Amino acid sequence: MSASAAGDLRGSAMVTVVAGVTRRVDLALTGVPPTLTTYTRTTEPRPFLPADDTVLPLTGDDAVTQVSCPFPVPFYGKTYAGAWVSTNGFLSFAGPGGAQPVNTSVPTAALPNAAVYPFWDDLRVWPDSSVRTALVGVAPNRRFVVEWRNIGHYGSSSARLTVEAVLSENGEIAFNYRDLTTSKPRELGDSATVGIENPTGTAAVQHSYNQPVLVNGTAVVFRPAT
Repeated sequence: MSASAAGDLRGSAMVTVVAGVTRRVDLALTGVPPTLTTYTRTTEPRPFLPADDTVLPLTGDDAVTQVSCPFPVPFYGKTYAGAWVSTNGFLSFAGPGGAQPVNTSVPTAALPNAAVYPFWDDLRVWPDSSVRTALVGVAPNRRFVVEWRNIGHYGSSSARLTVEAVLSENGEIAFNYRDLTTSKPRELGDSATVGIENPTGTAAVQHSYNQPVLVNGTAVVFRPAT
């Protein structure tokens, strides 16, 4: 008797035998579940990509808004059609439970999860600041850019920086920075989380946590491992 199976690594599948009878049986399926995607991390010089298409309705302190992604964004083995963007320097592909001004190290089961953190800190959108998006390139090499432009730190009227997350159609994620003042450690990340985290808060690739290590024009790049 010959058989063919179709399944999704959940431990069972439909099996059709030659006689034409279909039954559900338990199978010992092998393989890596797609949610176990891992990433490599590098830093490299890259030009900053301004996001000049859309200004998001984010102002003041501790605000969050939903956006539609211009293409299905692959992230930790899944694809996402939308995301939540926070004034506090991160975006999440699942409801973040608010703007989340208090950063933590990652991974952690606490919200937000399924998130990218180019500069997760307690930030503020001043009247001359903005959070913006843009679509760059053409399929299959499109990039979705989310930029926090001239963003301020809560409690400081002078500390400013510009940071972006660039989400690529091939699954690459890059963070880039400009207008960082080297004499101000907070602008360099000494109270920020930089990294990515999976949907369950059980795995992450953390570049830095409360360390002043960020550099203008030096991108932090995460690539799906092959």
